[in-house]
Formats: sequence, structure tokens, C-alpha cells
Amino acid sequence: MFNSIDFKSNIMSFIALIALSHMVIASVLAASGNDPVITNPPTAMSALRGTSLSLTCTAVGDPKPRITWYNATSGRQVHSMSDDPVHSMIHLDSSGKLTFLSFEAKFEGRYYCNASNEHGSTVSDPVWARIAYLNDKFRSEPQSKSVPTGSTIEIECDPPDGQPRPEVSWRKNGQSIVPEDGRIVVMDNGHLRIMRAGPSDAGEYACRAKNIAGDQLSASAIISVKSKPVFRVAPSDLDRMQGENATFNCAAVGDPAPTLNWRKDNGQIVKSRSFSHSNGSLTVFNLAPTDAGKYICEASNSAGTNEALATLTVRFKPEFRETPVDQVAVEGHRVVFRCRVVGNPKPNIFWSQDKGMYIFPNNAPNDDEKLRGVNVTTDGSLVIDPVRPIHQGKYECHANSYAGSVQSSATLTVTARAALAPIISVGPQSQSVTRGQDLQLNCELDLEYQRAHARFNPQTIWYKDSVPIRKTNRFHVNYDGSLKIYELQPSDRGNYTCAIKVGGKVTTWPTPAIIDVVNYQASPDGMNRRRPDVSDLPRPPRSIAVTDKGADWVLLKVTPRSSPAVPGSELVRYQVEYLSHDLGTGWQLYPHLFESETLKVDGLRSQTSYQFLVRTVNSRGVSKPSTLSPPVHTEAETPTDKFGYSEIPQHLQNMGYKDFRLQVMKKDVVRVLWKVQARQNTLELTHGFHINYRVVPLHRCIDDNKVFQQYKNSHCSLKNEQRLNYHLRSRLDRPDTRASDVDASSSSAAEASSGGGGEHSPSYARQQTKTISWRYNKKAASANTVSATLSDLMSFSCYEVTVENFNKQAMYGETRGSRSEPHTVLTWEYFPTKPPSNIRASWLSNTSLSLSWTPPPVTDSNGILTGFVIHLREPASVRQSQQSSGNSTSGLESRLVWRTISINNGSANSHVITGLDPAADYTLHLAAVNCQGEGTRSPPLRIPSAIYSLSAAQEKKTLLKEPWFISIMVIGILLWLAVCAVVIFAFRTRCLHRKKPYYKPYNKGVGGGGSGGCGSVDASGNAFPLLSKSSGGQDDSSNGSRFTGGVGHGSGHQLSGELHQQSPPPPPDLLDQQQQQQHQSAANKKQQQQQQQLFSNSPMHIHHMQQQTPLLMLGHGGPVVDQMLPAAPMPPPATLP
Repeated sequence: MFNSIDFKSNIMSFIALIALSHMVIASVLAASGNDPVITNPPTAMSALRGTSLSLTCTAVGDPKPRITWYNATSGRQVHSMSDDPVHSMIHLDSSGKLTFLSFEAKFEGRYYCNASNEHGSTVSDPVWARIAYLNDKFRSEPQSKSVPTGSTIEIECDPPDGQPRPEVSWRKNGQSIVPEDGRIVVMDNGHLRIMRAGPSDAGEYACRAKNIAGDQLSASAIISVKSKPVFRVAPSDLDRMQGENATFNCAAVGDPAPTLNWRKDNGQIVKSRSFSHSNGSLTVFNLAPTDAGKYICEASNSAGTNEALATLTVRFKPEFRETPVDQVAVEGHRVVFRCRVVGNPKPNIFWSQDKGMYIFPNNAPNDDEKLRGVNVTTDGSLVIDPVRPIHQGKYECHANSYAGSVQSSATLTVTARAALAPIISVGPQSQSVTRGQDLQLNCELDLEYQRAHARFNPQTIWYKDSVPIRKTNRFHVNYDGSLKIYELQPSDRGNYTCAIKVGGKVTTWPTPAIIDVVNYQASPDGMNRRRPDVSDLPRPPRSIAVTDKGADWVLLKVTPRSSPAVPGSELVRYQVEYLSHDLGTGWQLYPHLFESETLKVDGLRSQTSYQFLVRTVNSRGVSKPSTLSPPVHTEAETPTDKFGYSEIPQHLQNMGYKDFRLQVMKKDVVRVLWKVQARQNTLELTHGFHINYRVVPLHRCIDDNKVFQQYKNSHCSLKNEQRLNYHLRSRLDRPDTRASDVDASSSSAAEASSGGGGEHSPSYARQQTKTISWRYNKKAASANTVSATLSDLMSFSCYEVTVENFNKQAMYGETRGSRSEPHTVLTWEYFPTKPPSNIRASWLSNTSLSLSWTPPPVTDSNGILTGFVIHLREPASVRQSQQSSGNSTSGLESRLVWRTISINNGSANSHVITGLDPAADYTLHLAAVNCQGEGTRSPPLRIPSAIYSLSAAQEKKTLLKEPWFISIMVIGILLWLAVCAVVIFAFRTRCLHRKKPYYKPYNKGVGGGGSGGCGSVDASGNAFPLLSKSSGGQDDSSNGSRFTGGVGHGSGHQLSGELHQQSPPPPPDLLDQQQQQQHQSAANKKQQQQQQQLFSNSPMHIHHMQQQTPLLMLGHGGPVVDQMLPAAPMPPPATLP
């Protein structure tokens, strides 16, 4: 019980203690408070004189702080009007707001507020209280300026002094400017910034300064935005031929109007051949290659400068910078013909020989013997190395482009050289010689060789350590070719060898002699104690024989001589030297020595001719050569795979072709290049290629845009695409067009026209083939490259080319392989080779003449026609009167005046010539023109004067209207009808009174139609009898297809009985003879009639008839002049079908 009471007491005490502690804490907090804090300090203020001005200051604290104001300038407290009558115009309310009811100058100064309570105080920063004003003078005003389009404009404006600081705004043309998207900005300093200025930003600008004291407007400034030149027409690149004119067009706009000037990049414009037009264009006359380059049109004004650039390309025909010269060369030497050419476009350079051989740059390997060793370098030079007699002749360098072509030739004369390379009998031998002594080294030419080549002067050249020895006081080459060295010095040690040159061929001694110079008589080792003598050398082999051979080896058998009794000569070896006439090489040393008498020389070339000689070698030196072996021809290489005849076609079909190129070298020459790809078996079986080519429609080459762009820069007809309009494209080389051309040209011969027809169109199915031989040589650098040349081609024709390999064997003949894909090539243009045809001329009036023609066929245009040229010749007569001594004489002076009329329209077929003399006779020629120039002129067409032609036509028209002429014509027609009636009457009377015997039906050829025309004749010419019982000329025959006897047909049956009674039949033998004669006569007559009818319908007959057409015919408005072509002779009837 006691314990529970104590516990309760303790709890109550604890609760009371907690409550007491809370009361103490609350009282302490209540007694502490907060320091004042200014939350809204005063700001500088301005006011007009006599108006109110308020300064505000707000603070918080606990207790609430008290706000007092001070004048920082004087340091005195500001009192309200209730506190101090002096400050009756100042009011200070309880919230801390200081108000000057009528602000005057005496109140100006710096003021701050003080916030305080029992816990402390705080003050604000001093601020100004001032009287507001605004000066009327700007510190700086906007200035007029001109700026280019697109630039940034900054217009300056410093406002006048004022309190408060005036705000600046801007006006344009009297309207306030509103800033837009950051492009137009009023900066903090009052300046106006306009970015990317345009023409719309031009105008009159002024700035405005404003505060509570008023506003001021600055003086205006004129801002003009000038536009830099902009090209309305920029010059275009031009491509012109030398001698033509080039005009660059250039026009620009800008504010102000720009000035145009021309200049040439890296060069000067030739003032004497150029003219600047008022519209800004530039024309350069009579272009030269130096005029090519970049031309710059410069447009400038005060806003800036702009430039436009165009390139002028001047095409000019090739010109020689270096031409080949005649040369005389020794066989085996190297010959170079120089040929440097410039031109634009870059000309194709190739060479030809008078023997019909073409040589091109980078010529592919060819089996042609004439092309071996002949090459054309990239700079156009012709190199022949080595030269051979087959190369002798005239060589011509050709440089061709579509702009033109040039040629220059030179003659190569090849002089004979030695038939065999020199054979050195004895060469220098190694030895040791005492210092100060003289030394002679031998280099003897073989005696037999020297006798065989006595016409040549041998030349000996000595070398020391492979460097030629020059003649000095101590070194001398003797007449026999030996080298004499006087007073040997240690510096003379070295390897010595010699070379002998005879007739363009050189042989070098293969084993150099080692010369050692010692200071004593004998060398320590006892070797070479004395100088070697020729008699000490080993003896050469007695003979050598060829015992066997292969594709790359030859087996030799040596017969030695008896060895001399010289100590140390027991070891004998053999040295082999060989040469090849086919390869043109000199003597070659086989790299190995043979110890046996059987020598196998390998490493040779197959199917090549060789000759050998052998020398004996021992310690004493090298012997003279053996006798020369006869020529040995190595065998052909045997292919690794053996093929039967049935396998050859399969292997040939595996041939592939790539990198197919067709290069136009001349107007009628195309070079074909390709590479073959196949297995070695196929390449080895290929013996050559057939190059098949034929003319195909021209649109095959120009309708393909890719191919057209390829030819655009190489063919002058295709440079101007405007010429290739639909009309021309549809005409170019279409089969129907060519056929119409042929028809037109053929009919022109039948008509009275000038110029004759064109040639017949080439058959598109006709194929030509050129065959070249080819052998695969895997060792050659360009083994897979093949080339061929197609010549005698037609100008401006599209050719389709294919290539086909073949194998040819004596037993089986030729086997063809695979054919390449067809490729097309367009040959170059040439001037038209045929004139226009069907030329007709007719007078339209006394001074104008109408001319019409048919253009030449496409096959003879040799390019797209660009127009026609009329050459008109006028014989003018000038009559002069002279009076002297009372006598009057007249003289007639004649002269010929030529006029050339150009028609710049390739599709034209007529033209009107004006300004002619009606009393003059004219003669004209007509020619077609393409980009290569004027073509062949037509034969002369003679045109009588207009007075004569028109008067003749008028007289003819007048004559037809004369009454007496009409009367004569009517009378003549009536008389003709009367004569016809009399003839018919007489013919019928003759048939009625004619007496004929009656024959049986089976007798032929005696009817009335046989002789008198009164009977009936069948389609075979057989006569039928006229029976008395038949009616209308019909008989018993079932064949109703027969000719009746004309007028006498109706009366034949009436006279048959009478004829039978009056005349008995003739004897049978006479009857058969008469029937046969009449039958044969009728058959011959019918055959002649058929032939005459066929001939009358033939073109030759028409031509023969039309050749008699008179020269002057009447056309529309006058006579038509038609020039006649000579008529072809009429063939005999027997030749007609």
C-alpha cells in the first residue's frame, strides 16, 4: 500500500515538472522577438517640379519595426509636416512611405530609410530623388548611309541627357518600328540594328527619346539598301572551231545598275579581234587556239561585285610541231621517226607504211612479220628496233580528229649488215706482267669471217672493268685491233675485254682477261710466269655435229684434236657459243663448261634457228673457235593436252572477250582492240580471228543516249543536238529512207534533172570479214590483247562489229569458235560526195527564180546536212557608145559575175532567188554542205532569161486563144475523122469481096484472121475456119477463148460457101507447108509483140522515151528548166526477160 502511494506521487511530480518547463520556455521566447528586415527598399525617383514624389520602404520584424527617413546628403532625419512646420510639404505615413507633395529643387538629394524595433535596426541604400528633365539636343543622331543587300545595318542614336534616362524608340517613314524575330533590334545603347537588310528596309529613319519630362525626335537619316549585281544571263561554255566567232552573253541587274567588264583568266583578250557589245556580250572573232581559256564576266556597282565564268574551247585541226625526216639505218640498229602533233580535240596519231600496213600506239602483239619490233610511242614517235630489210620503205604519220587531218611522210632506207655476227678468233688472255713493261692484248677477227665480210671495215672497242678505254699516250689500239699498253702501272690492274663491230653487228669477247701488274719478274706462286703466246693456247675441236634436238635444246657431238705436249694442259673443257638469226641476237655464251664430248645446250627458244661454235679451254687459255655448225631449227612446243578433232569445237567455244574497244582513226579506218580470256587450251588452239563487220541503220549509233554522248565530242555533226530533231532522226539511215533516196535518185535519171541519182543503199545484211592470224604467247606482256584494223569503210556510217576465233588445220580445215557480242562504231564525217538531184528552176517573175531539188541520199551525205550552197553565174552585157569625129561606134563588153548563196537549213528542198536581171541568161551549180564543208557540185544548169521564157509561155497561151488557130484545129479533127471512116469502109469492103477456099476444120492457119484480119484467131495465134453453118464466127471448138478477126468477124460465115465452090483445095503437101509457114509467122509475130510490149513498159524504155523531152518545158508561172541526163543505150530485145 505504501509503495503504490509513492508511485502515484512520483508521477504527479513528473507531470508538474514538465508543465513548468514549458511555461518557462514560452515566456523566454515571448520575451526575445525579431530584428527588423527591410523587404522593399526605396528606389530612385524623379518628378516634375511642383508635383508629388514618393519613396517607399517596407520592413518586417517583431515587434513591428518603425520606419524613419534620412537625407544622406545632409545626414538629417526627414520629418513629416505634423512634426515640423518647415517640412509642411512632406508627408510620412505609418507604412513608411515618404511623400513630397510639391517636389522642389530644395528637396533633391539622396534618401534612405531606417527600420528599427526593440531588438535592433537596419538601413537601406541611399537613392536619389530628383526633379525630372529632358534636354533637347541629342548627343548623336542617325546618319544617312548606303548598304548592300544582305548586310547588317546599325544606325546610331545617343539620346539627349535627361532624368530619368530617356527611353529610345525608332520610326521609319513616320511609322513606329516594331522589332521582328530578332532581325530588327533596338540595342541597350539605343542603336537600331537591322540584320540581313533587304530593299524593303530602305527608307527615312529617326530615333525618339522619351521620359516623364517629355520626348524629343532626332533628325532623319536616309538609309538606302543597294543590291549587289545578280546575273540575269550568265555566260555559257562555248565549243568552237578555229576561225569561227564566239559570243558570250552576259546580263546582270542590281541597284544601282551594274557595269559589265570582261577579262580572261591567265591571259589577255586580244582587243583587235574582240568586241564588247552595249548589252554586255563579248564577241571574239576569227578564233585562234590561243583564245581558248576561261572568260570572266564581272558585274560591279557600289554594292559589290559578282563574277560569272565560262570556258571557251577552240577546236583546231592537227598541226605538226615536229615532222619525221628521211633516215638511213644499218640493219639491226634502232630507228626513231619523230612525229609531234598538237590539236583540239587531241588527234589520234598512227603510222602507215607504203606496203599497206597500219601501226597504232600500244600495238597488240601480232604474228605479222612486218610488225615485229615496230611500235608507236605515246608521243606519236615510230620506233623500229631492231630494223630489218623488210622495214624499208615510206612511212607516213597520220594525225586525225574530226576537226581535220594532216600527214607527213619519211623514207627509211635499210643498208645491209653482216650476215653473221663477228667471230672473234683470239681474245685477250689473263696474265701477270711486271710493272713498267709494255703489254699487248690480242683481239683477232676470224680469218674466214673476215674474208667473207671484206666489204665491211671492222671496228674494235676495248673495255676495262666494263668501261670503254679512251686513247691516250699509254693506251693505243693497233690496226689489227690489238690493245697496246705502255709502261704498265699498278692502276692498270683489272679485267680487259674487247668487242668487234662489223656491218652493224657486234660481238664481245665473253671471258674477260684478268691483268695483274707485279713488281718482279715472276709471281710467287709460279703462275703466268711468261706471257701467253697463241701457239700455247689449246687447239680448237676438229669438228662439231648436231646429233639431236628438241623444242628448247640441241645435242652437240665434239671431235677433239690431239692435245699439245704442254705441261698442265691435261684438263680439257669445252665452251659453247651460239647465236640466233631469228631473234637478231649476237653471240651468246652458254653459262656452263662441258667436260665430256657430248654437249647438251638447253634453254633455247622453240621454232628458232641457231648456229653453234665450240672452243677448247684449259689452264693456258681459250682456243680459237671450231668450225661453225650449220643452222639448227628447234622443234615446236608440244601442247600439254592432246585433242582430237571432235574436241576442238568445244574448246574453241570457251573463248571469252572483254574490254572491247573501237577507235575511229580516219574517216574510213577503225581500229578494233579486245582482250581474250579463256583457259590455256582454248588460247593455244586459237589460230586467228575473223572480224565481221557490216553497216547497220545509223540510229543504232545515235539513238542510245550513252553512245550519243560518247560521239558528241568526236563527231562534228552531233555537237549541235538541235540538228538532231525528230525530222532528221527519222531520216537518218532508216531502210525506208534509203530506199526512197534510191528511188528518187533513180527517177531523177528518168526525169529531166541535174545531178544524177545516188548510189544504191548498202545492204544491211551484207557482212564483210577480215581475218587475222594470232598465236598465243604466254611469255609476252600483252599475250591476251589482240587488235585489228578495218579500212575502206564508208564515212558517217554505223558499223556493227563482232569477233570470232577459229582453228585451221590442213587436214580438217577451219573450225570456228565463239562470237563476241556485237559492238557499234560511228565513222567520221566527210564532205558530201554526191550533189542534190532533180534540180528544177522556174521563173516566178522577171526578177525572181524558184529553185527546187532533192537532197543527196543519206549514203552520200557523209554527215548531217547543215545547208546548201548555190553558185550562180550571170553573164552581164554592158553596151558602151562612143562618138568620135562624127562617127558612132558601139562596143560590147562581157564579164562573168559569180554569186554564192548560202542556205543554212539542211532539210531545205527549195529556194527563191531574187534580184535577178530579166534580160540575162544564168548558169548555176548546187552543192550540199555538212560540218566538213561543201560537197560535190552539180553539173551546170543553164537557165534562159526571164524575158524569153515568160514571153514564150505567154505566146503559147495567146496562140491557143486565137480564132483562126481554133478553126484550123476543128477542121483538122474533122478531116482526121473522115479519113478514119474511109479507111474503115475500105477495110470492110475488102473483107466482103475477098475470095477464100473452104477448108476442113482440122486444117489450121487458113482462117480469115490469118491474113486478112476477117477471121478468128485463138490465143495461140492459130486460125479457125469460118463455117457456113456457124453463126457469129463461132465453131465447134469448146475453147471459146480466141481473138476475133476485127472488122471482118461478122461476115466470115456468109462467104464460106461461096469460097468453097469457087476454089478447090490445094494439094496436101502444099497445104502442110503453108500451114507451117503461117503458124511460124504468127508465133514470131506474137513473140515480137510481147517483147515490144514488155520493152515499152520497162524503165529503160521510159528512160529512152523521156530522154527526148525538150530542154524548156512550161511550169507554174513560166517554163520549167530541166537538165537532161545522158540516156543509157537501149539493149537489144533478146536481152530482155
